[in-house]
Amino acid sequence: MVKKLLSALTVGALFASIATPGFAATNIKIKGNAKYSKNTVKVTNVDITHVGQNNTTLAGVLVVQAGNTGKNKIKDITGSDATIETGNVQNTATVTVTGGDNTATLSNPCGCEEGDTKVVIKNNGRGSTNTAEITDVNITHVSQSNMTGALIGVIQLGNSGINEIKDTTGGDGDPLIDTGNVTNTATVTVTGGDNTATL
Repeated sequence: MVKKLLSALTVGALFASIATPGFAATNIKIKGNAKYSKNTVKVTNVDITHVGQNNTTLAGVLVVQAGNTGKNKIKDITGSDATIETGNVQNTATVTVTGGDNTATLSNPCGCEEGDTKVVIKNNGRGSTNTAEITDVNITHVSQSNMTGALIGVIQLGNSGINEIKDTTGGDGDPLIDTGNVTNTATVTVTGGDNTATL
């Protein structure tokens, strides 16, 4: 009675220790062996999953903007007021570079069907020693890398000046040159990608 109880406890312990999903069904039977025999079964289940993801983003951007409302000239007029009014010059550039993302979702890294492990120890001879050892090894390796490189050049030119009033006579007032504003705005944003792994 003691030997049968020990066998039952051994089986129960095996069931408890291998309740890890991800491996195919394993059936082990140790039965019908002679008395005083020593019977050992060792099973090793190995699952190795490797996921490699890489994103490389390289961007070269050159922006050239030029605006001109200047270089106006009044020359050789008589009998009226000489006036030059130039408009505004506004250059606006927006450059955005975004790297790619890596996303890995491994709900079942093994890629195999889940199965139970069954161990049967019975009908062995008196005084026999029966051992079943089951080892499950699950290795998952995820490698993700991102590289984002950007070479960006922005050239903005604006001119509302270099205006000239020359050789004018007469008129009620003085010659007038009113130049507009020059505004150059550049916004550059470079963002690397994200890495996400769900196991």
